[in-house]
Amino acid sequence: MADDQAPSPPPDTQEPSLADIRANIRALTGAMVTKSDLQTLSATLYEAIRSEVATIQRDIAAQDGRIQNLEATHLTSVSILDATDAAVARQDNMLL
Repeated sequence: MADDQAPSPPPDTQEPSLADIRANIRALTGAMVTKSDLQTLSATLYEAIRSEVATIQRDIAAQDGRIQNLEATHLTSVSILDATDAAVARQDNMLL
């Protein structure tokens, strides 16, 4: 694990309190943390997450479109193969 990455907390721990968050930020930055600072941080994180979710949704929609195109291509290929098989069978019957 890299030095700049904190280990993830055990799954049974509670969410940190506002005081814990302020103390952690103060310890990291050496500065007092105000409610306004936390609101700004929260808004920034919210927008970053919202943007990432929108990007993922676009990627999923694009993949869905590709999958639909592949399915249509597959169905077309199956139809062509079926028609070819039928034509070969007719020619075989004509040769007999």
